[in-house]
Amino acid sequence: MNTKRNMNPTTIHTPSSHRLGGASGKAVGGGLVVAALLVLGSYLGGLGFGVGGGSGDGDGDSPPNLSGVQGTIDSETPTTPDETELEIGTVVNVLIDGSQYRILKSPEASWTDTDNYTAISLERVLSAVQNADGDSGVKIRIARRGNSLPEAELKLREALRDAGIEATEIEERDMMLP
Repeated sequence: MNTKRNMNPTTIHTPSSHRLGGASGKAVGGGLVVAALLVLGSYLGGLGFGVGGGSGDGDGDSPPNLSGVQGTIDSETPTTPDETELEIGTVVNVLIDGSQYRILKSPEASWTDTDNYTAISLERVLSAVQNADGDSGVKIRIARRGNSLPEAELKLREALRDAGIEATEIEERDMMLP
């Protein structure tokens, strides 16, 4: 049998070339939709994609770099009238609640129960920490609620540093309080 074919390159068509044209059009259209959603999401921040301003060079032992974090802190944190009657104990237990600071009312009270805290000014926190005896070198324990603002923690840490409180005298609670 003689199986010679005419091999003119201008007339060769393969079945895959016909399917490729339809599939690539759908792929391009789908890609455009995905790209448009990513662009929209980066502007609106609603899809969780976008350009972040943070860096990942931390070692896990140092406090987070919160420069550039946006938020507002009330310059006058509400305080209770009986603020001077607090029993501080050897370690000051502070809860960051939104933009406010709260202090544990009594050293015997459970630190996990947010009802055991009372609002206090940042200046009063600093005074209490400076007067605390400390426990194994720790003078302040910091806990956070789920609504705590990073800027409030940054402000507290800067104030503690400016007051001469060493990083080894600060203990962070790992658990986030409700």
